[in-house]
Amino acid sequence: MAEEGSSDPGFTIIDKRGRREEAAAPAAEPRGESPTADAGKAPGRAGEPRRAPPPPGSLPPPDFTAFILMLYGEALMHLGEAPNPFTRQVHQDLDQAKDTIDLLDLLRVKTEGNRTPEESRVLDEVLYALRMHYLQAAKTQ
Repeated sequence: MAEEGSSDPGFTIIDKRGRREEAAAPAAEPRGESPTADAGKAPGRAGEPRRAPPPPGSLPPPDFTAFILMLYGEALMHLGEAPNPFTRQVHQDLDQAKDTIDLLDLLRVKTEGNRTPEESRVLDEVLYALRMHYLQAAKTQ
């Protein structure tokens, strides 16, 4: 920080986040003629407006089901059922697999009452499948 009487002005912070978003925002479509004009008005879960679909080529917004499936893939990799995406090698690490299964079970307990029926179904099926794979892998080791 500059001392009083010094000619050094210090530094200035300029927040450009708002400008970039404004420049990237698409032009508004005429009302009533766009098939997606009502997309933002339809209520989603808990009365929230439904999100517009992501632009082509972009990643979808994160959701709980995608998170569950990501952990499912990780556990399958640790169980030796799927190759590591980076090394393309199949390696079994039952301790890591057990930790991932325990994490999914923790999520099941902590999110009880806050999941949609579809999210609950996916989580229950993933946990059952992983536990069966784990038992089979532990039996053969």
